[in-house]
Amino acid sequence: MIKHIHRFRTMMLTLLLVTGAASAQQDTADRSGGSPLDDLLRTNHASALNEQDKTSWLLFAYVTAPADGRGRQRSLFETWASDHDTFNRHPQWPGEPSGMHPHAAVLQAEEARRMDAAPGAHPLVSAQSLEEVRRNRSTFDFIVNNGLYTQEGLAAAFAAGKPIVFPLDSIEVKGDWIPADSPGVDATRYHITVGTDGKRYALASMHITTKLIPNWTWATFEHEDNAGRCDYIGCHDSFGATLPQVAPFSALGQRYPACLKSPALRAVFAKAGLDQAWQHYCLKGSQMDFTDSTGQPILLGNTIPEKGMVNTASCMTCHSRAAFGKDGLKTSEDGSLDPAPVASCPTGTPCSPNGAPNPDWFWLHNVPVAMQTDFVWAIPYCAVPTGQEVGPCG
Repeated sequence: MIKHIHRFRTMMLTLLLVTGAASAQQDTADRSGGSPLDDLLRTNHASALNEQDKTSWLLFAYVTAPADGRGRQRSLFETWASDHDTFNRHPQWPGEPSGMHPHAAVLQAEEARRMDAAPGAHPLVSAQSLEEVRRNRSTFDFIVNNGLYTQEGLAAAFAAGKPIVFPLDSIEVKGDWIPADSPGVDATRYHITVGTDGKRYALASMHITTKLIPNWTWATFEHEDNAGRCDYIGCHDSFGATLPQVAPFSALGQRYPACLKSPALRAVFAKAGLDQAWQHYCLKGSQMDFTDSTGQPILLGNTIPEKGMVNTASCMTCHSRAAFGKDGLKTSEDGSLDPAPVASCPTGTPCSPNGAPNPDWFWLHNVPVAMQTDFVWAIPYCAVPTGQEVGPCG
């Protein structure tokens, strides 16, 4: 645990150095007589709750900073472990270089069915996307050391009955990529990577989640050229955008104005050494709770990984359904409500749950039937089946 706290504090120190705030934190800690690192830990926990969008952008700058200090080369998150590295019989932290191993987006097949059922009911994306999840070393080590990468390991964890709780410094980044040569894609405006297939891919959207608070922090970013970027729920950024609130258009699938960056965010980008292409990514929103103070569900969804569900999406509620049963198998296919209850799904097709989790997802007559994986979908979805060498995400 001590090594995890040290890594977390190092990460937080890096983030605050990016904003130029480290010296102020040092002064405060010295006056209070406490450790500067303890003070940074406390401050960033408070920031995650009270300055959500600022925290989201600090994390964005941290994970997208060039890993080798040479501008448009790989970002830090691209050096982390993918599902391919994690969910196989011999998980291994990636060496150099680590190629991208994308797979079909989890909701893509379901999305095709919804398109047939209710055409025009949600924003469209011009090119088919591929998905890749990357996790930092702390997250990778926790999964591997606790045997959470195989279905047998999950069955053993269920039998043990010990709750799954990730370390404080855990981070996961989910990227959705489209072919860089897709029609309408100006590659100079995108972060580009090369897959193990030798093809060039452009990053169209990304989620960043961290264990800064017990139910994780949630931030979703979209490229400003994404069609329908602010549809249904609008776009909300109180720190990084010159226009903090963008209302959704009544006509779906339209192009929204560029998300011009605030002076504060431009300073963060400059100090982090981010390439100019990152200027074209927009924070759609941050989420730190299931509901607001009135009990209304907080919605947050991305037009690519959650397309077809944006009007009901909640990152937290969906990920709270990440769970497995006593046999080590996932207890929900993808978190969506299917069949679709009329009261929850306005279009009558499967949609995302939102608001507080339903205890019936996990309990039957006060007996546990599903063990949560601390909001991490990759564990039940990607775990290696019995008798196989690689999981479905590998």
